[in-house]
Amino acid sequence: MSNKSTNSQTIVAEDVQIDGDMNLSGNITIYGEIRGSVSTHGSVQLAKKGKNFLEMLKQLLFR
Repeated sequence: MSNKSTNSQTIVAEDVQIDGDMNLSGNITIYGEIRGSVSTHGSVQLAKKGKNFLEMLKQLLFR
């Protein structure tokens, strides 16, 4: 992943399921499901119906 700043926006649609980790340099909005980690220099927005299973598991384990 480049260290170069970017204004890119990635959108994971509601009908999309990603199994694996994501490495990004820009922003991401998750409406669908990601079963893995999300690493980015930008912001991460999890929509009301969006799911990031790794983050949910961390929250359960480290309360």
